[in-house]
Amino acid sequence: MKNFSKLMLGTAVAVATTGTIAPVANVSAWGDTEGGRQGYTLEEINNGVLGDKIVFNSITDATTTGEDGKVYSLGDERNFVRARLSGSSDFWSTDEITVEDGKEYVISLYVHNNNPKGMDAVAENVTVQISVPHDNANAIEINGFIDSSNATPGEYWDNVILKSADGSEFHLEYVDGSAFWESNGASNGAISDDIVRTIQGVKVGYDALDGKIPGCYQYSGYATIRVKAVFNKTTEETPKTIVKTGADSIVAGAIGAGAIVTALGYYIASRKQLM
Repeated sequence: MKNFSKLMLGTAVAVATTGTIAPVANVSAWGDTEGGRQGYTLEEINNGVLGDKIVFNSITDATTTGEDGKVYSLGDERNFVRARLSGSSDFWSTDEITVEDGKEYVISLYVHNNNPKGMDAVAENVTVQISVPHDNANAIEINGFIDSSNATPGEYWDNVILKSADGSEFHLEYVDGSAFWESNGASNGAISDDIVRTIQGVKVGYDALDGKIPGCYQYSGYATIRVKAVFNKTTEETPKTIVKTGADSIVAGAIGAGAIVTALGYYIASRKQLM
């Protein structure tokens, strides 16, 4: 069931990204294997609404504490796949971002076991996967997935759309070796490129990359990758000049791809007029 949902969404992306921007937006953003999980406020979570249930990324008014000690709003955790220009401090986009030729963009996937019971509510076999289509299009949808063997739902997904400003077509190239996992635990560091190469993705965790993530904010983390936007190059056609007098002049004056065929066409027409 888990692999099936990934394959189905992957197909939807491939179809959507071969057309215009509009069809891409019709593909649902966040979702899960239960058909759309319930959202919870932070107050409800802290008051024990989940009981012993393990659920990921379902808080609708999530917050985070910055390096400056201030508390910042994260909004709805169900929008957990984000993008921004690599190396910038731009605000993260959770829906869509306009890309430029040759520039790299960071794709971030947030992972948070919402149960506040910490070590008494450890999610098992937690894996993440990011699907980067290879299509040429003017808007490309990247989907991110979270799986856990003892969470309910067992699989979660969300997307972000990368698009061109003027409708020009481009494709995305994954930057090899860019996959990274960041958390408050000891598991920080590079992770396998399998996060984009395989449907199964890679395991993440808190103390180690062992698929174990306890509940509550302090155990949450981010998986990131980088992609490069490469715009399609267009070439101008060589002008074709057709001389009206004489078959020899027609052949000599025709320029560019297909010129000989065009000239012969005129030559045959002129021969018929003389017959």
